[in-house]
Amino acid sequence: MLKLIIFAALVSTFFVTVSGKEPAKSSESESCDEGDDEGNEPQTRSRARNHVAAVSEDITQKDAATGENLRVQNQGYTVDALTLPNHSLTERLKMCVVCRDHDTCPEYEVYDECPPVKCDAEYCPKSRDDSLTCPIGIVCDPPRCVCMNNRHRDRKTGKCILTQSCPPFKCDGPNEEYEPCPGDCPSEKCSDYLGNKTCGPPAGTRIGIVVPCKPQCRCKKGFYRNSDNVCVKPKDCAPKCPKNEVYSTCIQAECRALNCNQLGESISCPKLDPSKCKKGCVCAEGYVRNKKGKCIPQDTCPEGCGGDPNAKTGCSNYCGHSCSDYNKKGVFCPLFCIVNGCACKDNGDPNAEKTGCGTYCGHSCSDYNKTGVICPAVCNPDGCSCKKGYVYDPNVKKCVLPKKCTLQCTGANEEYKVCAPTCPPETCDTSNAQFKCVPPPKPGDPKCKEGCRCKSGYYRDYHNVCVKKSDCSKCTKPNQIYDSCWYNCPPDTCDSIGKSYSCPLQRVPGDPKCVGKCRCKKDYYTNSKGECISESECEKCESESGSDESGDCEDGGTKEPPKCPKNEVYSTCTQGQCGPKNCSQLGKPIACPKIDPKYCKKGCICAEGYLRDEHGKCIPKDKCRE
Repeated sequence: MLKLIIFAALVSTFFVTVSGKEPAKSSESESCDEGDDEGNEPQTRSRARNHVAAVSEDITQKDAATGENLRVQNQGYTVDALTLPNHSLTERLKMCVVCRDHDTCPEYEVYDECPPVKCDAEYCPKSRDDSLTCPIGIVCDPPRCVCMNNRHRDRKTGKCILTQSCPPFKCDGPNEEYEPCPGDCPSEKCSDYLGNKTCGPPAGTRIGIVVPCKPQCRCKKGFYRNSDNVCVKPKDCAPKCPKNEVYSTCIQAECRALNCNQLGESISCPKLDPSKCKKGCVCAEGYVRNKKGKCIPQDTCPEGCGGDPNAKTGCSNYCGHSCSDYNKKGVFCPLFCIVNGCACKDNGDPNAEKTGCGTYCGHSCSDYNKTGVICPAVCNPDGCSCKKGYVYDPNVKKCVLPKKCTLQCTGANEEYKVCAPTCPPETCDTSNAQFKCVPPPKPGDPKCKEGCRCKSGYYRDYHNVCVKKSDCSKCTKPNQIYDSCWYNCPPDTCDSIGKSYSCPLQRVPGDPKCVGKCRCKKDYYTNSKGECISESECEKCESESGSDESGDCEDGGTKEPPKCPKNEVYSTCTQGQCGPKNCSQLGKPIACPKIDPKYCKKGCICAEGYLRDEHGKCIPKDKCRE
């Protein structure tokens, strides 16, 4: 209703103007004899009004060139989708103007009050390198007619034609052809082809935007553009891989064993963002990479499967193929198969024989060289034992020569790791800390070192024994650690620094008489307040009076050297002594290390000409037993 009222007001106002029934005005106000400020020819305002009135009469019509509705407004109204040739209607109606009908532009052109500076891009492109749009500057070109969207001027006729109808330019690249209006998808890039990129809705279709045509030289059907900007066949998109290898667009997501050391191991199958994928050559299906980097059949790996050279890839279903049932008939076996599993090779362990009870007690890497080993009285039917001269290694699950034994993890709650990580630390004092660790090295890496690690949920206490995290949490004071077999000799107090103690044989962790307790961690000592502090802190006075718990601080807050036993002297760096320190070192080469002073340990050492005997007492060097 409001639009109808405004329309009626406009028609009424303009009708009065055209009929000449508005109040009379002076001739001075009706004409512009001297022209306006911009040099236009003198015109009458009535001509401008007539122009507006004519437009107001056609207000409901569609513009033939743009298809937009025309709506005009004067004396406080706005003007939409209509412009005069040289001036803005709303700003210049009170000025003399050069009147021109808005629809005088040629076919398929529109009038632009602020067009970009004329350039060659207004015309159909001549080559693949030509731009299709003129640069838009700060200053406008004089108003003029320009081609409608998705049209360019024909270089011969000057008429605006559809961009896709422009004469084709030359495409001189191999396997290329001219395409007047190509889409962005499917892509012609090798990288998208290798990545199996799919197409979504065309750009702009969801919001009704018409995407302009951009004539291009595109790869012919069945060809893709490589990194050298050359159109090649799909098989040439990927780099050429060596024999028994194939190209992978995401190596981390292969979800299979890629080298001999991964056979029989758990393989992760991550879902990765394609942008983070690493591309390259990997071994073909059924092949894995050996230590020399060559892809070989997975059944020929010298490492076998799962670290067992007597195993091969399989389902890890040993039913019917174990020592207990390999010679039985009618064995019922469940049907299952573990991905990247293992199976025994024919003939099993070449260094084992089918005799004995299969316990390997007294004949394993951990106890073959010990005496008085007590073995349980058990026997496994159809058990195996190692051949003479071989011992059983539980880490690799086979019989080996003693010199080939791996590190044996005999501590409580420990487990063997082929490549033992060093991060995160597994000590009680770090059990609640968070660490940012790099992945541990893989077998075959020079940095790979075997080792024993605590089982999950266990941490090493003061005695390097793996204990439960709940035991670690009993020690809440700073620099304390849980000791599963605490013994107060030597004491870990500040006043014990530099002193020698004769301690009885300590109990071994695991002894039923062991008592767990919190104590200071290594290189920390208890002060008079029961706090664990460093050796350097022990040397400082704890009160302003200059005395510590032993009352022997001098002015300046440093401790007097402790009194040493007979035939001993105080040293500020006990590790820096060059020469034998005890009788057992006589006649042996002794290193003379250069110690950084900050790492020196202070204490009492034997005086010159004296050495410490097996009881810890300093005796004359010539009294040492040979």
